[in-house]
Amino acid sequence: MTYRHLYIALLWIVGCAPVLAQETGTASLSVLDSIIQISIQNHEIPGAVLIVGHDGQGIYRKAFGNRSLEPKIEPMTVETIFDIASLTKVVATTIAVMQLEEQGRVRLNDPVVKYIPEFGQNSKGDITVRDLLTHYSGLAPDIDLNPPWTGRDVAYSMSFAATPIAPPETQFIYSDTNFIVLAALVERVSGMPLDSYCAQNIFIPLGMSHTRFLPPADWLPQIAPTEYDEHNQMLRGVVHDPRARRMGGVAGHAGVFSTADDLAKFAQALLDGSRILSPLAIRKMTSPEQPPNLPAVRGFGWDIDSPFSSNRGELLPVGSFGHTGFTGTSIWIDPTTRTYIILLTNAVHPRGQGSVLSLRAKIATAVAAAIPLTADEQEALRWKTLTGYNETTIAQRHIDERNGS
Repeated sequence: MTYRHLYIALLWIVGCAPVLAQETGTASLSVLDSIIQISIQNHEIPGAVLIVGHDGQGIYRKAFGNRSLEPKIEPMTVETIFDIASLTKVVATTIAVMQLEEQGRVRLNDPVVKYIPEFGQNSKGDITVRDLLTHYSGLAPDIDLNPPWTGRDVAYSMSFAATPIAPPETQFIYSDTNFIVLAALVERVSGMPLDSYCAQNIFIPLGMSHTRFLPPADWLPQIAPTEYDEHNQMLRGVVHDPRARRMGGVAGHAGVFSTADDLAKFAQALLDGSRILSPLAIRKMTSPEQPPNLPAVRGFGWDIDSPFSSNRGELLPVGSFGHTGFTGTSIWIDPTTRTYIILLTNAVHPRGQGSVLSLRAKIATAVAAAIPLTADEQEALRWKTLTGYNETTIAQRHIDERNGS
């Protein structure tokens, strides 16, 4: 071989190196296939759609199993539409509140009664918008279903009249009631129904064409059913959460239907820091905002390190953020490695006996181990894990001083 031929060969190798590295990293994600297939075999889920994005690109996108087992079997597809349950809190309601905050129409440290005077009933005058967003308001997890009631206005009235079970900013209590109230706040301040506001200001600007409250009838064949309701009717295209269902399908805590592809657009927009919120607002929203020295670490709407953080896995750093949904949905986003993990299942199908807790953790851990990180990303990941966080105590930060500071 002449020097000229050797030089050309070296140029070819150098030019192909990034491509080869990317292919190797993507190929190593094939371990995810068996993790999900085992979960299906163990009857934890009927099926799933998983999308992983890294450094601005989708690097994994697959569907597994079935989206319906009863009343008939239907295969899962990547285009399947899911009831995303409590992901509604962060995909819709939280973003709406943060947009209004950016516009100066809402201040997060204001008491809620500034916007909803009747919320002050039963000693709630000191609860702030911040307290609702971080789940440190002291409100109970839910409003009662009995005696039976119907209607959004009834749910709002019950939420405004609720009596706290703890003083604000003293205890982490994950509460759907917080987000029912936040939806009412968005509607009062914006003058628009929550579903219309979110469509106009979040879903349409991001091109989330299969994301909305109250999915139309022509979407039904693509929607993953959840479980049988109290009348033994399979819920399909009707929100699974009973309170959101009684509210007519539009609520601040549940009600949105979406696809993995649409949620990938949403996650990438947060990583890019553009379009629906400014970079500063995104950073504020996803930084620890809970009261000082309290253990469950929450941003505004988003989970960072709490008993609900199983979908972060064991390798992604504290400082990434995400959320889960009761039906079996989850999203986790890590700005350090510019990675997102979207796992959508209908684990409650057909009779509410599925489980995704371990599956979420296994997937996040496998993704973090497999993605091809640059040197800068690896170093950032290293120092962001040196936070004093103690993995042996769930959702408890290590309070002791470290590194002499």
